[in-house]
Amino acid sequence: MKTLSVIFSLAIALVLSGKFAMAQKFSYEKGTATSVTIQHLPAQIKLTETSGNKIDIIVEGYEKEPVPEKAKGLKQINSHGEDNTKIGLMMAAHGDNVSFTGVEKPSGNVIYDFRVPKGMSVKIKNEIPWGSEGLQVKDFSSDLEIKTMNDDIRLNNVTGPLTINSMNGNISIQFGQVSQDAPITVTAFNGEIDITMPAQTPANLVLSSMNGNIYSDFGLEIEENENDKRFDFVFVGGSNLTGTINKGGVEMILKAFNDNIYLRKK
Repeated sequence: MKTLSVIFSLAIALVLSGKFAMAQKFSYEKGTATSVTIQHLPAQIKLTETSGNKIDIIVEGYEKEPVPEKAKGLKQINSHGEDNTKIGLMMAAHGDNVSFTGVEKPSGNVIYDFRVPKGMSVKIKNEIPWGSEGLQVKDFSSDLEIKTMNDDIRLNNVTGPLTINSMNGNISIQFGQVSQDAPITVTAFNGEIDITMPAQTPANLVLSSMNGNIYSDFGLEIEENENDKRFDFVFVGGSNLTGTINKGGVEMILKAFNDNIYLRKK
């Protein structure tokens, strides 16, 4: 009985302190839409695939900011739109795309967990100046494009095609397998790139780091690259090379301006 009393008291304390919040859910039937855009969302973002036809968003820790007394009877105006989901997002459907835009800055640690039907491509644009809690993608096999300002990006069991760009965060990618359908491009300005992929992956590699080094346990067949126009800066130091693994395949361009590149096989 004493143990139950302690647990109940702890639960009450968590509720009163705002540390315990009920998860909220928003669902949308995708219809004929083939792509999803997620943008301007200053929170932790998670993304995974589902086998259904609904786009589900599970939100933890979200609380709408209270309306000031002076604003009673007025409507909040935001440059990104109106919260029509009740979870701090504006949803809009245009043609084959469904977009979700953050319309307010959440308070505290908020997690948006997006569950997207398999086969839908996803674009995440989080080029906001303040930091967030990072971006995680797990078990995703469709086309993925990510562009962030201050997020660490972690991808696990993805296949590509991928276009990943981070200004001030590390990028970690673990491939389940590597799609040969379209090029893969990964760029980090102030962060490292750490990629793990199957040992038998065929690829044509373009690797460059202005102020860092490149490390790999793949057997690269290195090519001459003096006139390779795919490099967009001239080196005094650093590393800059092209090559193939497993006789060549999909083009993979990895660029880290101020940190290292790690390319591992599993």
